[in-house]
Order: sequence, then C-alpha cells, then structure tokens
Amino acid sequence: MPDHTADQTAAPTAQPGAAAPRLPRRLVFKPPMISLVVLAFLVVCESTVALALPWFWLLYLIPLAGAVWVLRTRTVIDADTVVVRRVFGRRVLPWSGIAELRLRDRGWLAAVLAEGGEVVLPEVRARHLPVLALITGGRIADPTAEAPEARETEEAPAAAGEAAGASNQT
Repeated sequence: MPDHTADQTAAPTAQPGAAAPRLPRRLVFKPPMISLVVLAFLVVCESTVALALPWFWLLYLIPLAGAVWVLRTRTVIDADTVVVRRVFGRRVLPWSGIAELRLRDRGWLAAVLAEGGEVVLPEVRARHLPVLALITGGRIADPTAEAPEARETEEAPAAAGEAAGASNQT
C-alpha cells in the first residue's frame, strides 16, 4: 500500500473554482508493517524448540531475516526517478532510462530499461497504475482512464441510431 505521508504538494485543478487536491510528491511502496507482528509471533512459537538443544538458537535467524526484509525493501516513485531498495543494495532509475512498465505474474510490475534488462519493482502492483499516472505527470498512461477516441466512437453510433430510429417512426 502506498505511503502518502511524505512530501505533499498542491497540483493544478481542472475546475477553476474548486479547491486544489493535494497530491503527494512521491509514493513509497513497502511491505505492510503488520508483518513484524507475525514474525514476533514466530519467535515466540519457535522458542520452545530453539532453547531445547544447542544450535537450535539458529532458528531465530529466520524471523530476523524476515524483519530485515520488511524494513529494508521498498520502491519510492516520484516525478523524476524510481528508487528500488532491496535488502542488499539500492538502485536509482531515472524515468528517461525506463522504456516501459511490464506486468509480471500475479499483478506485480517491472521496469523495462531502455538499455535492456528489467528491474522488478517491489510492492508495486497493477492496481497502482492510476496513482502512478498522477504522480509521474503523465509519463505512465492511466489504463483506467477512458480514451477520447473511445468516447467519440461510442457517441457516433448512438447518434446514428437515434437518427435512424426517428426516421423509422414517421
């Protein structure tokens, strides 16, 4: 789920009299922090086994690794860059270096680089595309927005049908 609490800025409005909606300057996509509660429960559950024999204390490394993953992994998207942070390392991708976004299995998104290759965007899903279109200022097309050509083609047959229906009634 995106974290909208970071840097906020006002965006222009479509209606002159309406109040300007406040759009965040950047979006942070990260694993849910409730995952840490699950990992703490795992520590409690494995304590009986981990304390029973020597070397079983190594079982505590499993929830520790999970907690590091939850706290480190994230994708930060703003109008100029995409920052992908993993457990070990960080990669900053300018939008000019991204050719397109590709839909991977189960709705996850990946950035296809202009020079070739692909970078998986952690925690960014296909359902986030409308929000990404707003934040990036149109660099990403909103798939849920209705195209103007589609509206024109829908209206044209309706108008033709109304004219044909009117002539049949007389």
